Order: sequence, then C-alpha cells, then structure tokens
Amino acid sequence: MDFREVILKMTEEANKTFFRMAKATKPDKIGWKPLDEGRSVLDMAQEVAHSPTWGAGMLATREAPKFDEAMFEEYNRERSQWTTLEACEQKCNENMAQLASALRAFPVESLKETITLPFGEGMTLSFEQIAMLQHWNTTYHTGQVAYVQTLYGDKNMH
Repeated sequence: MDFREVILKMTEEANKTFFRMAKATKPDKIGWKPLDEGRSVLDMAQEVAHSPTWGAGMLATREAPKFDEAMFEEYNRERSQWTTLEACEQKCNENMAQLASALRAFPVESLKETITLPFGEGMTLSFEQIAMLQHWNTTYHTGQVAYVQTLYGDKNMH
C-alpha cells in the first residue's frame, strides 16, 4: 500500500469515528453552542463534510484557493443545506470520493513539492500534508465533539 492509500484509509477511519461520536450526542444538543459562542456539533459536522474538497482542489490544481468573500459565501450557502448529521455524513462520503480521486491521480514523485497558503504569514505545506488536511481537521473536530459532550455531562467514551 503506498502513502496515498494509507492516507485515505486513515482519513476514512477518522471520518467514521467523527460521525460515530457526533451521532452519540444527545439530539437536543446537536445544535447547541456552548456559552452561545462555541461551535455546535452540527456546525462541525458541516465543516468535516465540506473539508475533503479543500485538499481535493489543491491536489487537482496545485494552487491555493482564492480565499475571498465570494468563496466563503458559497461555502456557507452550500453547507447550510446539510441540516442533519446523516446529511453531513453522506456529503462527507461524496466529497471524500473527490479527495480520493485527486490524491490517486497525483504523482507520487510530486508529493514533497510545496504550496503556500494565505494563513497567518503564509503557511507552506507539502502536498503530502495537503493530502492529510481532512484527517487532521476531522481528528481535531472529534476532540471538540467529545468536549461538547462533557460540557453537558456526557462522560462516556463513544
């Protein structure tokens, strides 16, 4: 199994874990925002569903997306349509197919090449790291979901 397949396998497992954890959230807490300022489990699920497109696009074009107001408006419009965890999971699976296709088409010999993203003062990542963005993002949000669950008293390991 080459590196690309390892990434995809790890990422698919991370996605499954995230949605298992999210679905273990009490139904009345899925839209709850801690302190009215935090992110809800549904909001995080919408992001996890959308985020495979980030890496897929950069792997396909070898360019950072243009992070402008129009892009964010489209992003928010699209994800607002996914109003249940099940819809988010379905969309995540669809978007993972795009990521898998882009990664499998990406030449192994180019994975160490870099791209600079417009975050902070410029974040330079290899395409290996770009391929891992969904895994990183999903794992990060899995921890956030677990934290939200503890805030309403759920201490179970899901």
